[in-house]
Amino acid sequence: MKKIALVLILLFTGASLFGCSSEIPEDASYIDSGGSSYSNGKLSVNISWASFPHFFKNENIIVLYVGEDSSIIEALEDIMGEQFAGYKE
Repeated sequence: MKKIALVLILLFTGASLFGCSSEIPEDASYIDSGGSSYSNGKLSVNISWASFPHFFKNENIIVLYVGEDSSIIEALEDIMGEQFAGYKE
């Protein structure tokens, strides 16, 4: 069976979604620890992923990996640090 992985990288700069990278920790805190919902007090969204979600953040980058490949998860942990939300074994 062929595995498909989704890696979504959100890069935040002053010209995009956030005024500055200092807003990223606040927005990341709106993602629930399991990675299946987002709620900022105004907007609330529940998400059903095709596989396990894994959220990582570092400076002005949030990375979402949806999948189960441990080598990808380990590589993201090496680059980004420990995941802050999503499925943890």
